Amino acid sequence: MLALINPLTYQLSAMRAAAFGTVSEVSAMYVLLFSLAGLLLAARVVRNTDLLTNELT
Repeated sequence: MLALINPLTYQLSAMRAAAFGTVSEVSAMYVLLFSLAGLLLAARVVRNTDLLTNELT
């Protein structure tokens, strides 16, 4: 049941299909959707994070 809500399941399935040459539009859309969502989430987290350096001033 958990595999149905895990986005990595769909990405792995799509990558496996691409490796064997049986890519469908639905699996490609899952990969694009989850990749875009991850990219947007990462950009938001980095933008809202105070980045610190270890340099002594």
